[in-house]
Amino acid sequence: MTKKSDKPHLRLVDDTGIVPVAAAKLKPLTMSHCPKHLDKRHKVAWKSVLERAIPGTLSSADAEVVTAYVVASIMHADATAALAREGMTYTTPNGLARVNPAIRVQMDASSVMLRTACALGFTPKSRKNIRVSNDLLSNLTDDGFEQFAK
Repeated sequence: MTKKSDKPHLRLVDDTGIVPVAAAKLKPLTMSHCPKHLDKRHKVAWKSVLERAIPGTLSSADAEVVTAYVVASIMHADATAALAREGMTYTTPNGLARVNPAIRVQMDASSVMLRTACALGFTPKSRKNIRVSNDLLSNLTDDGFEQFAK
């Protein structure tokens, strides 16, 4: 049986109060991090997430969160299509009206999507907390909205 250390585990914190992460360990998130077991629809969604993300904000540590978001978004799309096709209710062989189970799938997927979207910086509130270096900002391409900024 191992004895727990009485020493506190301390980590160096810089003057902003942020715990620095070893940049060498975290590589930028790319399609190479996409799980191999995902089908083509999921991989297309994965690529879409990478394209929508603020440059420099997603790293290899975010792969599981992106995967959860992608799986939930495909489940949501499938459930929405099923509801459009089958309707909100169905009738049992006994003649009782029941709620389509796809509604629950759609609601659960929506919940997962919202939580993971916040973690990925895809909501207005979560974007306020993202800090991007000036180097990254200067490398951004023209998004076509410069004319409106004047």
